[in-house]
Order: sequence, then C-alpha cells, then structure tokens
Amino acid sequence: MDFAQRLTEIMEIRGLTAYRVSKDVGISDSLLGYYRSGKNDPSSENLLKLAEYFDVSVDYLLGRTERSEVNR
Repeated sequence: MDFAQRLTEIMEIRGLTAYRVSKDVGISDSLLGYYRSGKNDPSSENLLKLAEYFDVSVDYLLGRTERSEVNR
C-alpha cells in the first residue's frame, strides 16, 4: 500500500474529512487532495505532522510496515 492509499484509508477508518484534517494539521485542503490522489508526495515536515496527527509511525504512513504503533 502506498502513501496515498494509506492516508485515504486512515481518514476513512477514523471518519475524518479532508477539510478537518487539513485544518487540524495546518496544510491546505488542496495539498491534502494531491497527497490522497498520489499527485504529490508530502514534504518531510508535512509527513511528520500527519504521522503525529494520526498517532502512527512515518513508516506506517509510507506503507513500509503494517504496524501503526509509534515507538515512544
């Protein structure tokens, strides 16, 4: 699963709209739309913001692991 698919999936599972996520994270809803469609990849800064927002690891968002837990 790639980043676009994972982002869309986690938003759907948690019942979050693109508008809500974009406002909470501090990125534009159009940029979030580009991420979800696979047209753009997030900067490292935005990737970290999204991982923190969803309380998952960056590796999970990138589809590198199925484990969503963050090692703290």
